[in-house]
Amino acid sequence: MIRVVPDQQVRRQLHETLQSVPSEALARVAQYGTVLEVYDKNAQELPLYAQHLRKPHCDGSYSPTANVVFVDQSNVTPLVLLHEFSHALDMAMGEVSKQASWVDGCARALTTRTCIRPYATRNPAEYFADNLAAHMIEDPKLVGMLQARLRQQPGLDKLELARSHVNYSRGRQQKADPTAHQLCAELFAQLPTLPQAPPRPALTPDQYRQVKLAELRQRKQSQPT
Repeated sequence: MIRVVPDQQVRRQLHETLQSVPSEALARVAQYGTVLEVYDKNAQELPLYAQHLRKPHCDGSYSPTANVVFVDQSNVTPLVLLHEFSHALDMAMGEVSKQASWVDGCARALTTRTCIRPYATRNPAEYFADNLAAHMIEDPKLVGMLQARLRQQPGLDKLELARSHVNYSRGRQQKADPTAHQLCAELFAQLPTLPQAPPRPALTPDQYRQVKLAELRQRKQSQPT
């Protein structure tokens, strides 16, 4: 599942973080064909799908087209990786976030402001990923994870980081958004019996570029002359 890393230390960090993920969830994402990649966001060259890292305040993302989770090497922390991994798990199960329970949960959280943080209410996909990530973090480990992120990125606003992640663990989630907590608990309990999306091997950087070029040509051909 790990395809690109700068060194063995980063590989160890990835393995440590993935230990927080239930084995069935790991197996689902691996069977779907997702790969993990780590880059220096300031490098001269990045794969086309990883250009998103150059955006301000972006430390990681998931490309559904490439089926690649990628993160910046200065921020290989559970707070980022588990969120992006959850997007991949969503796709591996046929976009569970589009089911009525998750759509309704997101709408309720947005209306009532009963959520782990405002970002989780952007849309159902983010509601799914943010809450699933928080659900995988045990309460006693949250402070250490926040401290680790500050060590990797000392320029971050400490108060803002703490404020935006104060409910980012399983027990705190249960208090902040009981509906999301229940949805996550049910999903992990039912994971072995839930449908699996057809495998879709991750694209290489060159394959992804070819796909995007083909899409561009198709759009040009469909435009009226």
